[in-house]
Amino acid sequence: MKIITKNIVKIIESLTNTLLDSRMLSMAALILGIAVRLIPSQKELYFALARAYYESRKWDKSIDVIKTAIDMFPDDLNIRWALGVWLLQINRPIDALNHIQFYLGTRQKDENPHVLANIYAVLGHCYLMIKQLDNAEASLKKSASLNPKDLDYCIGVIGLYDVTGRSDDVIGFLKNFIEENPEVYLLFAW
Repeated sequence: MKIITKNIVKIIESLTNTLLDSRMLSMAALILGIAVRLIPSQKELYFALARAYYESRKWDKSIDVIKTAIDMFPDDLNIRWALGVWLLQINRPIDALNHIQFYLGTRQKDENPHVLANIYAVLGHCYLMIKQLDNAEASLKKSASLNPKDLDYCIGVIGLYDVTGRSDDVIGFLKNFIEENPEVYLLFAW
């Protein structure tokens, strides 16, 4: 039965990804909503449904789906991370901060340094958005100490310099960042 369910989920994901890529968002959400009700044990479907709502700019519905997934799969910390990032993207940094801090607290000891660097950089963005500049700077420094090539760290530092009135430092920081990480130059050049 599990193999059949996994195959059905793959077919549904393929179909809805095609619909999402074609911007047929309502149809994708409809199919995924039915699929989640029929096969509630498949967390991939929750992410796909949340994405359909997110891309339809139905952010509250998207967040509700992710919260339901957290209730269904409380041991899967990646769902909480996803919720934190999505909340940050829709400009709800205080809510995002709570989820990201919880995620970080459970992952600090066993996580890959590059992943931790990204978590600290995103945490820095949260603090920056709520104007806790000392916490933002501390999180971004921690991110840089773990992975100085993290682009979220770079973007966070640029935001920090802008908010603190150090706009002149942005050019120097970017120049050093690109010199130390020439492979990311193309990202800035485009």
